[in-house]
Amino acid sequence: KVGGKVIAFVASLTNLGQGAEPSEADQRRKEGGKGGTLVNMIWPKGDLYTRVAEELAEKQVCVDVFCFGRTSTSHLDIARLRLFPEITGGSFVGYQDFDGSDGRNADAKRLSHDLRYNLTREQGFEALLRVRASAGLEVEEYRGSFLVRTPTDVDMAGIDADKSIVAFIKHEERLKEGQECSFQCALLYTTSFGERRIRVHTISLPTTSVLGSVYRSADLDAQMHAILRQEVHRFPLKKMQPQQVREAATAQCVNI
Repeated sequence: KVGGKVIAFVASLTNLGQGAEPSEADQRRKEGGKGGTLVNMIWPKGDLYTRVAEELAEKQVCVDVFCFGRTSTSHLDIARLRLFPEITGGSFVGYQDFDGSDGRNADAKRLSHDLRYNLTREQGFEALLRVRASAGLEVEEYRGSFLVRTPTDVDMAGIDADKSIVAFIKHEERLKEGQECSFQCALLYTTSFGERRIRVHTISLPTTSVLGSVYRSADLDAQMHAILRQEVHRFPLKKMQPQQVREAATAQCVNI
């Protein structure tokens, strides 16, 4: 049998076996005492973690990562750790300067709350999602945490109540004024009790050429979320710096 969920608690660099990484001191010696710069640390090194994450997703295994920063003398390679939840449909939870020595302090309480919520929230496994649109419209691409197998479907080893998927729609032909456009999202998944279910959402919206109506009906939060998802996806592909991502997102907002 395959499928399931892995919760990984990470507080130090991998120092044994495949994917072992040098300590911060070793990295400084290697770079002549300069240490790891931001440019070197924000990009994943090698494709080992990507291949492992894709294999886990193929086996329908979802990975959640709880990352505890500065509990050891070395840094954490979040650039690679994030690949597991990003490809398998899991979650990434980070704790900066974590101190769990006292079970009553804020860090320990937050960890207890986050872990309890992670295990008890509504969630499903082996999920397959597809968005369809009426004539004249077509889904151009999807953005989110999932494995891309086909251009029309979204495969997720795990899905929960906090996940969001962005579907970018493009025009295939001119839409008629006053005509309604329909969108349908179908999600096939397995519940925590092993039941295979399908959930379908359908919405129909009017078309208009009046810009005032468009702006009054627009969801600003959804638009910003979509713009940021798009730019963050280009972030590693174009080897962009954080400042460049911010500038690109701002330029998109101005162009709208």
